[in-house]
Amino acid sequence: MLPSQTASVSPLAKFSWLHYLHHIRKRLWLVIFIVLIGISLGAIQVAKTRPLFRASARVLVEQEVVSSSVTPFHNPYMAHDLKSAFHQTQLKLLKSRSLAREVIASLQLAEHPEFASVNAPQSPGVIQSLKTWAMPYLIELKAYVFEKGEKVLASAPPSLQAWIGWPLETDASPKSPAPSDAAPVPAKTPAASPTEPISNDSIALTNSFLKRLKIQSDINSSLIHLHFEAYDPKLAATVPNTLAQLYMNQVKNKRFEKAHEGIDWLQKRVEEMEEKVENSEIELERYRQEHNTYSVDGQLPGVMQQLVAINTSLTVVQTERIKLGALYQKVEKEIDRPDVLQSLIDGTGETVMPELKRRYDELERELNQLTQNYGPEHPQVRKLRIDLEAQERKIDDERQRLIDVAKSRYEVVQDREAALLARHDELKREVQELNEKAIRYGRLKRKMESNQRLAKVLIDRLGETNLNMKMMGGTKFELVDPAEVPTVAINYRPVHTMTITGAVGLILALGVAAGLGFLDNRLDTPDDTAYLGFPVIGTITQHKASGGSKSKGGSEPVLMLEAPSSPTAEAYRMLRTNVLFSYADPPRKVFLVTSSHPNEGKTTVSANLAYAMSQMDRRILLLEADLRNPSIHKFFDLDGQMGLSELLLREDYDGCIHPYQGNLSIVPTGERPPNPSELLGSKRMEKFLAYAREHFDAIVIDTPPILAVSDALILSPLVDGILMVIRSNVTSYDHAKRAISQLLTLRTNLPTPLDQAGMAQTPGVSLGLVMNCLDPRSGRTYGYYGKYNHYYSGS
Repeated sequence: MLPSQTASVSPLAKFSWLHYLHHIRKRLWLVIFIVLIGISLGAIQVAKTRPLFRASARVLVEQEVVSSSVTPFHNPYMAHDLKSAFHQTQLKLLKSRSLAREVIASLQLAEHPEFASVNAPQSPGVIQSLKTWAMPYLIELKAYVFEKGEKVLASAPPSLQAWIGWPLETDASPKSPAPSDAAPVPAKTPAASPTEPISNDSIALTNSFLKRLKIQSDINSSLIHLHFEAYDPKLAATVPNTLAQLYMNQVKNKRFEKAHEGIDWLQKRVEEMEEKVENSEIELERYRQEHNTYSVDGQLPGVMQQLVAINTSLTVVQTERIKLGALYQKVEKEIDRPDVLQSLIDGTGETVMPELKRRYDELERELNQLTQNYGPEHPQVRKLRIDLEAQERKIDDERQRLIDVAKSRYEVVQDREAALLARHDELKREVQELNEKAIRYGRLKRKMESNQRLAKVLIDRLGETNLNMKMMGGTKFELVDPAEVPTVAINYRPVHTMTITGAVGLILALGVAAGLGFLDNRLDTPDDTAYLGFPVIGTITQHKASGGSKSKGGSEPVLMLEAPSSPTAEAYRMLRTNVLFSYADPPRKVFLVTSSHPNEGKTTVSANLAYAMSQMDRRILLLEADLRNPSIHKFFDLDGQMGLSELLLREDYDGCIHPYQGNLSIVPTGERPPNPSELLGSKRMEKFLAYAREHFDAIVIDTPPILAVSDALILSPLVDGILMVIRSNVTSYDHAKRAISQLLTLRTNLPTPLDQAGMAQTPGVSLGLVMNCLDPRSGRTYGYYGKYNHYYSGS
């Protein structure tokens, strides 16, 4: 069993350019119709289009720089120095509403026919009409409600009336004062507005004007293009020229006004600065006289040198004072210590203390020696003791003198330090006073010099501004190319418009054709049936009868009889060959011909296939099993003859089998039975088919459509092969698939003629497809059939 038998892919689910071109060819007239509609719409658009003209003027805008010996004065009218910013400013000024109103007033465009419709009164809309109609009724309703309300309030309790403030005094007129008491009221005059209010009509007219005006700037140049669109070519040329001229005048006027304003401003500033210079000079001189600041610069260095010397001396004195103070404090507390005494001796300089100490030591040694030799009471001992005491008193006196000397020297150093500190503070104050005078003096002097410099700069700028006024520096605005009256409309290009609409129509038509082809799931060619999973064993082309008319079912009833040399007859011979020789091993005899729906040509295929088989010297039986809508008896003129119904009911085989021509025998339907399905599924049908297998070489059974009734499904287990007829461009993929699915439900082992191994192992039936009524001139099939059409016609 082939895997493709269970495939569920639509034949149109896969895109190919051949399919796409085929769908376009099938719907060529639809494509042509849509393209013609597009061209017609373009022609209608061209016919309805009112010619619109555009005129362009080119102006040169540059920012001039005046060469002067002094620093150039910045033009206050031009606030931007960069070229790009300058051009953007000019573009915005050229499209300003004020300039547009000047052009409108200059050319009186409000009265021009093109702009008169802008301010024309419009017809009231639906809402405004309803408001106008309903307003009188609303006024009456309001008056009625107020009248009823007053009556209700008049009968209300007094407390309720007082709470809501009734009666209302809305209708009471205010009391006017008596003539004698009334003060005279001055008449009110409307306040003068700085700008006159702009009406809505003027705003609408300006908006319409600006919509038609287009201004562009060249990127790499100083040129600006003025474009204006109008239905009147003269007006289209007049507006850009007038706009350029008015803007040129506006630039000149504003430049003069701004220059005069700048001169007046500079003149006032010069006068103010001259007055400031004079005041600063007077103030500086007064301060110099009051504080004697003439020699400040000479006094300050000398005072600073004295201050430096005093600082040096003060440092030395303070060091000495600290040293002597420490010595004095130590001596006063620890005078008896030898080291302290030695420090005192070293600090005081000249002293007899060493001599006194030496003499005292000699006396003490001598006293000790005499005492040992003579005893303590010896006169010499006593005399030495008295001398030793006297020497000790001298040492004490010298010690006291040294202490007094240290104290005196310490106090002297203290006094000297105090004097130096006092002088240091005095010099420091003097330096501060001199610095303050110098700072104040320098500030006044710098102020005077700054005022002098500013006054000089303003005087120079004033002179330069006067020079610029004479030289007319600033913005250069020049009309390079005036606008000319256009002769060709910008919106009136018939060929271009109709070409575009035709191209759009062609694209739309191709899309529609492709979309319809994608949505169309009808089987058109044998290639489309490949997705059903079974091969096409026959392709029957569409045959045209004489006179160009097509017969029922798309072909003649038995073309093998009436047109044996036609391409369609040859297609039946090809089908006969495929059926007989594709199933040769094992041989198949009984073939069932069916379709998914009626009118697909299964009966025509059955009749022509049976007749083609009979021409090969084989006994062929054509069995009409379509008991519900039989047609074979009409093809072979067997009306009123007994057929399959009588054969199955009476089992009279010889009386119901009608020989036709040669080896062909036919069993028509006969009388229509009330129960066709039961009759076809009976044992008698099986018995008859067994009889036919013995007496005929091949049996072709024409059955009803599978999706309409179940007769073909009932007979399918009794046959050796099934031919599913598919009508080109009629049978849909879904219907064919459903019909095959129903057959597969009963027989799950259906091999194809190409599956020889499956056919050898499977005694069941085989299924093949027959593409019927194929148009030989349709796309993918014309190349083959058109090539051999002259051969069939000649034969």
